[in-house]
Amino acid sequence: MTNRCARPVFDRRRRRTGSIIATSVVCLFATVLGGLGYGQGAALAKAASDDASVRIERGRISAEVAEVPIVVILTQVAQGTGAKILVRGELGLARPQSFSDVPIQDGLERLVAPNHLMVEYAPSASGVASRITRIRVFGPGAETEKAIEPQAIGPGSSPPKDTVARAVVTPFDGNLGWTYDDDSTLPPLALRVRKIGTIYPTSGDDGVNALGEVIENDPDVQVRVAALRALTQFSGESGYALVQTALVDESPEVRLAAINAVDPTANEPSPMLLELVANADEQERLRLAGIERLAGYREREEVRALLHDLEGAENARVRAAAKALLQR
Repeated sequence: MTNRCARPVFDRRRRRTGSIIATSVVCLFATVLGGLGYGQGAALAKAASDDASVRIERGRISAEVAEVPIVVILTQVAQGTGAKILVRGELGLARPQSFSDVPIQDGLERLVAPNHLMVEYAPSASGVASRITRIRVFGPGAETEKAIEPQAIGPGSSPPKDTVARAVVTPFDGNLGWTYDDDSTLPPLALRVRKIGTIYPTSGDDGVNALGEVIENDPDVQVRVAALRALTQFSGESGYALVQTALVDESPEVRLAAINAVDPTANEPSPMLLELVANADEQERLRLAGIERLAGYREREEVRALLHDLEGAENARVRAAAKALLQR
């Protein structure tokens, strides 16, 4: 049995070709905000916003958030960017996290994970896309389910009406609760994502092994991305091989999550990351994220050689990022 990101440690199930997001998901969520009156809903939203702080300056973002509804975070993003935000489907709760001064698209990916994010830019006079005009976020299954109506979040829009999505899961006890055998039936996408959210560094090797099962075998992009996000909490080199495997995943979304999961403090730059950045000719997001991840190695000969090559790239933003890192 093989898959596109094989590693000899885990049992595997062949990933379904072209399976990106499940088109139907069993409803596992309880409607919370939608059933409240206006006053109660506003009070709950205010309490949630107290646990979410987002700051956007000069194309970079800092955030400190607890487990709050993602729509609350997006409201702050709309205020900070002036962009129109369209949401389709249940986005659920944000994973508690804190980061500072990262590229805005990287930060947004982290905040809305494991939901699917699309960011649209307005070109500047120089032709380099810089100002965000619209952000679209799709909950699990919503990208392909056209019957789900989008909701607007942004300047002049009504308060978000999204509900708090909370799948009913048990804490991680060393087992995922499902397998990737050929004859097994997987739980709905949303339930798998919520289960991954219960895997913390205190679970040790069991947690790493479980995340490895998901990263290498799960047929859905959003689930693999969620596992990579969870893996970034684990210290040391326990997840190194898994991240390297994910850097060659068939999905650009998973490769982007893998780039963000690369340990920037390792003694050596990741050879797989260098190769990805060198060859991702038509993947601007991947190249920009990869360049940012190589910042700590900018004095290394192989990194500088790559950056000099990228100064001649066709994409203006890639050229600018490479030049800026060389000049730091």
